[in-house]
Amino acid sequence: MAAVTANPGQPNLAVTAAELIAHTGQPISPQARAAMEPLSRILSREMARYIDNQMENIYAQRPEFSTNELFVETVREICRYNITAFARIMAGSTPAEEAAAIRPEAFNSGAMMSKAGISLPELLEVYRRGQALLLQDFLGQAFGELEAASPFNEILHHCMIWWSAYVDGTLAHTVDGFVEDYERLRTHFQARRLRAVEAVLQGRLTDVAQASAELCYELRAAHVGFVITHPSGGARGDFESAVERFVEHAGQAFGTRHTLVVPFNSGQKWAWVGASDPREAPSLAQCAADLDLRVAMGGPARGLPGFITTNRQAHYASLTVEDLPDIPSFAAYPDVAVLSLIKPDRNRIRAFVLDQLGGLASRDPRMAELRQTVAVFLHEGRHAPRTAEALHTHKNTVHYRIARAEEARRRPIQEKALELELALRLVADYGDWTLAD
Repeated sequence: MAAVTANPGQPNLAVTAAELIAHTGQPISPQARAAMEPLSRILSREMARYIDNQMENIYAQRPEFSTNELFVETVREICRYNITAFARIMAGSTPAEEAAAIRPEAFNSGAMMSKAGISLPELLEVYRRGQALLLQDFLGQAFGELEAASPFNEILHHCMIWWSAYVDGTLAHTVDGFVEDYERLRTHFQARRLRAVEAVLQGRLTDVAQASAELCYELRAAHVGFVITHPSGGARGDFESAVERFVEHAGQAFGTRHTLVVPFNSGQKWAWVGASDPREAPSLAQCAADLDLRVAMGGPARGLPGFITTNRQAHYASLTVEDLPDIPSFAAYPDVAVLSLIKPDRNRIRAFVLDQLGGLASRDPRMAELRQTVAVFLHEGRHAPRTAEALHTHKNTVHYRIARAEEARRRPIQEKALELELALRLVADYGDWTLAD
């Protein structure tokens, strides 16, 4: 709290916290009480000037507040409440009684500050600066008008003690009012945003400018969609925090602060991050694992149609990995697009694999090696040298293994190569239950 420079013959008004503690609870003498009654009249008489000084100080620190009419009126009302209340304290009320009496006004002033668009740190800063400046102005004038025989030190100590008690009592209720209104506004805003997202995804809101405004998210750009699922056994608060951290990391990875997150249900959130090329997918996978999340990502897409498409892809990817034996922390739609087209009917999948692989559909480790070689061979465009490089072996070994695979399959690799590649992918993703017993 700012110290006031005392005039000659007056006490030093700088009071330490230790002195405040030492004098807390000390009864006030009749002489000090009698001297404090005219101080109450000074507070009431000079109220308008004190308020103007506080407002000028705030505007000097934050000029933009001067144009916010709701903020200006709110702060003036807070000042009137506080000055009137402390004048009553000086006239004989106790700080606790006055703080209790003004509790609704303090609560309402906090709510009004929230409506004015002020953040909680700004509210605390305004309150702190205002109280310090008011006390400085008041004490500087009051001690100049006291009788020379007045017990200055006792009056000063009780003013500081009462002032601190009053501020503690009212600030808590001011913050409560701010937080309650902020949560109400946030809940209302989230509900409106969710309705807007649903309208866009269902094709009921197609005007890009209007949709962007209602979502507070630019739909003309490119985006990547995410479906983020609650980890089993995780607490709700932990999930909320983890989602925030993941989306923040995704924004950093893609070089943007352009993000949107909405709740789909208590255990799942949908998110969009502005991005044209998700080159940082490996870092996203690690982040999802570190945060114990299950994240499915769509491909990058542009504009309002892309907003819908990337969300659907993320949704398909999320549903697809749920059927895998080991659900990954992170799945990108391009990596599971083929599997997302297949309804996971175990009997049909196993019959398809056995039909396409023949003898390759064996749990024998040697057959597993041949399946891997064939998969890489097909992926590399049936190019033996590239396949050998990928497998860290010799191209002659590749040729040998392909011949063995064809024998086991009882048909050439190039025959129904697409079906063969899909069967190998099903084995790789779904595991040994797809193979022969």
